[in-house]
Amino acid sequence: MREVKSTYIHIPLIVKINAKRINNFRPFILTGFSTDFNLSSNKKNSDDNFSNVFRTTSSNMNYELGFGFDFYLTYFKFSPSIRGVFSIENELIPDSNPTSPWTGNIINMFSRGVAINFTFE
Repeated sequence: MREVKSTYIHIPLIVKINAKRINNFRPFILTGFSTDFNLSSNKKNSDDNFSNVFRTTSSNMNYELGFGFDFYLTYFKFSPSIRGVFSIENELIPDSNPTSPWTGNIINMFSRGVAINFTFE
């Protein structure tokens, strides 16, 4: 087992669709696209897993879906939400040898994630 550390920059473009407000409560859904930039992807490195170098693409496109609620309180608005982030493109750069024990049996590698967000306005 090997630990692969990554540093990502995530840039989302999200559309928030609100329902009608009921007293101090309003549900909403979120949808949109985002891009990720992997600062430690090793994409341009010619070495592969035989040299102990795991490679992935340096950028990736995602789609995002989520839902949440706006709570209108006395002094601020509280908006908890749950958002899913799903990769569109294959992120794996396979090794040069097609029978590699590290990437030979992997067809695709996609990112998926779930985030819980708390917004105070």
